[in-house]
Amino acid sequence: MPETLINIFDWIKLYHLNINKLREMFPEDQLRVAIAIISSIPLSFLLYKLPNATIRKYYSLLLGVLLQYYVYGYQVCFTFALHCLIYIIVTFKRKHCGFVVTFIAVLLLSIYHIYRLIVDYGGWTFDISTILMGSVCKYSLFAYSY
Repeated sequence: MPETLINIFDWIKLYHLNINKLREMFPEDQLRVAIAIISSIPLSFLLYKLPNATIRKYYSLLLGVLLQYYVYGYQVCFTFALHCLIYIIVTFKRKHCGFVVTFIAVLLLSIYHIYRLIVDYGGWTFDISTILMGSVCKYSLFAYSY
C-alpha cells in the first residue's frame, strides 16, 4: 500500500480511539453538543463562500435541521411542530396574537418540563427544553411586535 494511504488509516484509527476515550470521559449528550458546536465553525466558513442569498438560506436551513437532529434526535419534531403552531396562530389572529402566542408557548414549555420531571426526575440529560426556553422568549417578542 502507498505510504499516504497507510497514514490515512493510522489517522482514522487515532480518531476513533480519541472519540472512544471522549465517550468514556463525557456523557453522550454533552459530547454531541460539543461536536455540533465545534463542527459548525468550519461549516460557517462555507456559508460565506456561497454565491447566492437563496442558496445560503437553504444551506442554513439544512445545516440547522441536521445539527439539531444530531444533538436532540426525534425531539426536534416537537420544536418544528411548535413553530408551525405559532405561525398558524399569528396568521389567523393577526393584531391581538401576543397574549395567545405567549400563553401557548409557556403552557407547552411547562407541560414538557412536567413530562421531564416524570420521566427523568433529577436527571442531567440534555434535551429539547434548552431550545424551547429560548424559543418562548422569541415567540413572545415576535407575536407582540407583529
